[in-house]
Amino acid sequence: MLEALNAIKQRANNVDYQLFGSLVFDEMAIRKHLEYDGKKYHGYVDMGEHIINTDTTLATQALVFMVVCINSAWKVPIAYFFVDRITAQ
Repeated sequence: MLEALNAIKQRANNVDYQLFGSLVFDEMAIRKHLEYDGKKYHGYVDMGEHIINTDTTLATQALVFMVVCINSAWKVPIAYFFVDRITAQ
């Protein structure tokens, strides 16, 4: 996330006007896939490194957070999490 924030800071420093942005989030469908990299498996539901997750459900969507500039033409992804689905409950 620090890299994304530094990218936003760099863009702000390169213009002579105030930038306005919005934090948006959305789910994107992904293909179910389990992969082993020699150390651990990737493809399960993953809500971040500080969340203890014993769920072995394969992710079907990526929940993506990004900053979208309103008065310029750019957007920067801030974070993403692999989920099965998000509900209002």
